[in-house]
Amino acid sequence: MNITQQFPVYTGTFRNKSGFQREMRFIKVSDFPTSITSRFKKTRQLKEGYETVYDVDLKQYRTFNYNTMSGQLSSATRTVTISV
Repeated sequence: MNITQQFPVYTGTFRNKSGFQREMRFIKVSDFPTSITSRFKKTRQLKEGYETVYDVDLKQYRTFNYNTMSGQLSSATRTVTISV
């Protein structure tokens, strides 16, 4: 099932586990409609400063690390298709 709608898409850069700077464009799971989140079997418990997000380029769920973020997040509303 695919859902296509407008979402706020955030862009941020952080240092990943390997020590490299990584820029990610993502949608916060909290911005998903309940038609998507109600399908989740469980919620991941992450350390403070980490958030599960949907990477719009890789089309996968990833973890964004706010603890090592460089600069600030920017956002723009975009139409995105998500596979659920």
